[in-house]
Amino acid sequence: MIVDWHTHVWLPEHLGDWGDYLHGAPEEGSHEQHAKAMAEAGVEGFIAIALTSRFLNMSVPNDYVAEYVNNSGGLGVGVASVDPNDPGALEELERAATELKLRGLKLSPPYQNFHPQSDEAFAIYELADRFGMFLIFHQGTVFHPRCSLAAANPILLDPVAGAFPQMPMIIAHLGQPWIGETTAVMARHKNVFTDVSARLTRPWQLYNGLMGALDYNTIDRVLFGTDFPLVTPQRGAELLRGLNTRLQGVTPIPDDVIEGLLHNRPLSLITRTGAVEPASRRS
Repeated sequence: MIVDWHTHVWLPEHLGDWGDYLHGAPEEGSHEQHAKAMAEAGVEGFIAIALTSRFLNMSVPNDYVAEYVNNSGGLGVGVASVDPNDPGALEELERAATELKLRGLKLSPPYQNFHPQSDEAFAIYELADRFGMFLIFHQGTVFHPRCSLAAANPILLDPVAGAFPQMPMIIAHLGQPWIGETTAVMARHKNVFTDVSARLTRPWQLYNGLMGALDYNTIDRVLFGTDFPLVTPQRGAELLRGLNTRLQGVTPIPDDVIEGLLHNRPLSLITRTGAVEPASRRS
């Protein structure tokens, strides 16, 4: 069973200032194109991600993601996004979890211009935890010139993971270029995962991420993801399987590791039980 752990659905008008810096066609993220790409690759589960940033004037709406995943026949898991700088962030997170039935939350300190250890961020983590959600962080470099990398290093998530040990957290894109730091956080915290999205076309980074995960015994928490529409899952699987042939003179990644990434990472890895309502809703 192939699960694509990192995909997007969007329309060009959702992307704001971010669209000019995508390494791919922003018009290829519609519901219809996403469904076609998943079917062509035989994907049996996927995560579709929203993203909002007041700083970049972009908003892939939570409603757009929810409409798609809630009509995907059970294949899709929806991930909301709220901006910690938005005064209405907590209310929107509650709506996304309760009304839209989105199960995860996407945050990005460099894209959203916040520090992951700030009080505003922790208020959001606490509410997401109460709703039994999982987190996806874009915690790594970005190419937009207005964004700062001061709060982008994955090592900054170490106290966050420790404060919420039952809440799964996925550091997207291997946390590049801080791949070693991502592995270090994963080695300390069993609730932290990473995905290979946006690294499939960068074989040396991908190779080092996988070898580091093997060395630190975190490989079972490395997830296959494509960053669709930037890479389709069919092409992503080809790139992953062809990794060893693209690199010469290095110890190969074992075939069973590569096939495990593709076929042994079920969505149940981030399933949570026993979620409680936020304190404001308790009688």
